[in-house]
Amino acid sequence: MATARAADQFKGQARLPKFAVPRRYDLKLVPDLDACKFTGAVVVYVDVIEETKFLVLNAADLVVAEGSVSFRSQDSSQELRPTEVINVVEDEVLVLAFKKALPFGEGVLRIGFSGTLNDQMKGFYRSEYVHNGEKKNMAVTQFEPADARRCFPCWDEPAFKVILFISPLVVSSLFCALRRRLPSYGDGHSSRDMISNLLICAPMKGVTELSKSSALEMLCCKNCDAMSTLILGIASHDLLLRF
Repeated sequence: MATARAADQFKGQARLPKFAVPRRYDLKLVPDLDACKFTGAVVVYVDVIEETKFLVLNAADLVVAEGSVSFRSQDSSQELRPTEVINVVEDEVLVLAFKKALPFGEGVLRIGFSGTLNDQMKGFYRSEYVHNGEKKNMAVTQFEPADARRCFPCWDEPAFKVILFISPLVVSSLFCALRRRLPSYGDGHSSRDMISNLLICAPMKGVTELSKSSALEMLCCKNCDAMSTLILGIASHDLLLRF
């Protein structure tokens, strides 16, 4: 209870505290289009730049189990577990409280989570289409202005620019696309000229399987540019994309 009261200092704040700064996300997502749910795991490489017993980031409409959360300093093999995982629903904030102050410098934060593919066109949501007379689901994202937090726990503010490594895991019959919105320069370029905007768009068949018994396959997007979470886009479906 004392920790929970200490976490009250982060309620009602306009911005996340900056005693820890994210540098890179390694994100894995597993959508279930039939059940309209998804699971995921994120590894966040962070710099702890001020003394703190807390890590505070954004999360909304996600289930985070305490046992799935850990932190490890880059200079140590010791894994630290939070004493409490506090979901501040009204502020869409996730507070991770540790027993002792975290070591300064680079660290690795791991979080497992799950959620629902909602029908609100926010975060990671579901949409419907009809193919050969059959209604089907697709999973797509809308992260602007601040809804990446509904897909995975993150520092979901434009000031935090981070490198993202993304591995969507989908059934082998699906297509997966990852899109990063590039700046518009107003120079008359057509959408065809912006094809470099597309990071991944490929049928999942033929991609290395996770295991011989698994129906899931993986594509990995390795984007070298640091960017805000709001400009990322993900889609999972069985439509053939044409340009």
